[in-house]
Amino acid sequence: MKSGCIRLGAIAGIPLDLHFSWAIVFALLAWSLATGYFPKVVPDLPAGSYWSKGILAALLLFASILAHELAQVKAVLPEERDQVSVQAVALPVEGSVQTVPGADAVEALQQMLQAGHRRLLVFEGEIFRGLLTHTRVTRLLQIKMALSA
Repeated sequence: MKSGCIRLGAIAGIPLDLHFSWAIVFALLAWSLATGYFPKVVPDLPAGSYWSKGILAALLLFASILAHELAQVKAVLPEERDQVSVQAVALPVEGSVQTVPGADAVEALQQMLQAGHRRLLVFEGEIFRGLLTHTRVTRLLQIKMALSA
């Protein structure tokens, strides 16, 4: 395990480590969205609504990064899985680290990177579409409530 990391558990038998810097990034992202972005985009909502949106967005960002890293690990071709063994995935704030021993590690990591980026784009696109839809629905409900009052 890398220094400064805590073990979150294992997914598909691969240990998952999270660097302490993610707590700082999470807090700053949630705070900036809750106090800056969402109040400007959807004004006149309760503060709790902004904070829940900010926390949800930060969690979705973390989930997309985790999905990206796991997609890279999963992308190793079945016939190469005997040769390439991912021992751990660490998530420091500046990027991830996959521990892959062996002589063919560079080639395996390149394959993992290519597959991970393709899957990440699709996943993040769906998350972005969902956030836009949620924000629009919230705004429409707010307008409807104002008109009916």
